[in-house]
Amino acid sequence: MIQDCILCNPAPENLIYRDDKVVVSHFPSAVKAGHVIVGIASHIRLLEDAPMEEFLAAGRALKTICETMKGILGCERFYILSVGDRDHHFHFHVIPKYESDPVFGPHAFSPAGWAGSLNTDPPVPADPNLNQKLHDFLSSTD
Repeated sequence: MIQDCILCNPAPENLIYRDDKVVVSHFPSAVKAGHVIVGIASHIRLLEDAPMEEFLAAGRALKTICETMKGILGCERFYILSVGDRDHHFHFHVIPKYESDPVFGPHAFSPAGWAGSLNTDPPVPADPNLNQKLHDFLSSTD
């Protein structure tokens, strides 16, 4: 457990739920009411390093939180994202999206938004076999 980690040691007033696999907390710098974070219990930075049991528990918590908050808040849906640039404990942000809110996709994926700030020099060549490699791996894990 890391002392200054927002998921290892969340402020008591922000903590919503914790067990041995998942932690749910209000995000201390929430962008709007209902902005929560769902993280795995282990202090691990990257999704690919997370124990599968904790990742599955986080997925179940995400679904339950979205179903419950949608009924309480009356929002249209949720934006769910994982950033990890500042807080190095793997987690998802859950942000309510109301019908009157602007959409996030055009900002995130347009040249004028986040996508435009990505360093693409030098460009990374695409692996022409990526789709097949992913398909083969996913087929082998059934």
